[in-house]
Amino acid sequence: MELNPNLTDARYELGLITARKGKTAEGIQMVEDAIAHQGNPDSLRSYVQGLINLLDEVKCPLPDAEQWNTKLNQAYDKATQGAGDPAAMSDFKKSFLEVVGKQPCASGSKTD
Repeated sequence: MELNPNLTDARYELGLITARKGKTAEGIQMVEDAIAHQGNPDSLRSYVQGLINLLDEVKCPLPDAEQWNTKLNQAYDKATQGAGDPAAMSDFKKSFLEVVGKQPCASGSKTD
């Protein structure tokens, strides 16, 4: 991953595993990095939904998760229907990552 930061699938999966093994903040950061570098709308949607589920698993649920899922689906539709608006997913991603970064489990030491 250090040699090729474009391996977003590997970064995402490793982040999930790391968080589930007890290094919550470190794992969440890996998933956030994967989201930040993912350009494919289908993969991005999967990563975001996976992170929302992960936050629930580690007892750090995202406030308004249902609304974030709705916003995700709206951005996805805008990005993939008709001519597509790539800015829709990019704008969503920026707002979503901002909120996730404020989660108490996503900050602090990298070795929870």
